[in-house]
Amino acid sequence: MRRIVLGIVEHQGKLLVFEGKQSITERIFYRPLGGGLEEGEDPREGLIREFREELGAEIEILEQLPTLENTYKWADQTKHEVAFLYRIRFLDGSIYDQQTLQVNDAPEVAFWKPLADFASGDWLVPEGLTDLLSNEQTDIQTEGPD
Repeated sequence: MRRIVLGIVEHQGKLLVFEGKQSITERIFYRPLGGGLEEGEDPREGLIREFREELGAEIEILEQLPTLENTYKWADQTKHEVAFLYRIRFLDGSIYDQQTLQVNDAPEVAFWKPLADFASGDWLVPEGLTDLLSNEQTDIQTEGPD
């Protein structure tokens, strides 16, 4: 089982993601930034490390979201992962003005994708993340003064 940690960064109704292609079906998917945890590594520390490595960016962890467990096929193998999710923000506010962000030492480019695209069917991974984020938006929008 692989343990990963992902940073959920939202800005103006958009989510910071990168685009990938499923190895068997070639279906396009989107995933927030983050990555695998090292043996014995605390997920919060791993997330800070991942954003430093991938973007050279410092982050603040705002809150932990529910953990998602996922089983999927990749290159004819069944994979199993547990994803620790954290809502975060960048300490450098100028990052939010960039339309794309090059991921260091990788071909991926991170970009801001409207959350509404996922509600309309674009594939956000790990599985369950679209529902989690849409439920949170509903909770936020329906909360009001007592």
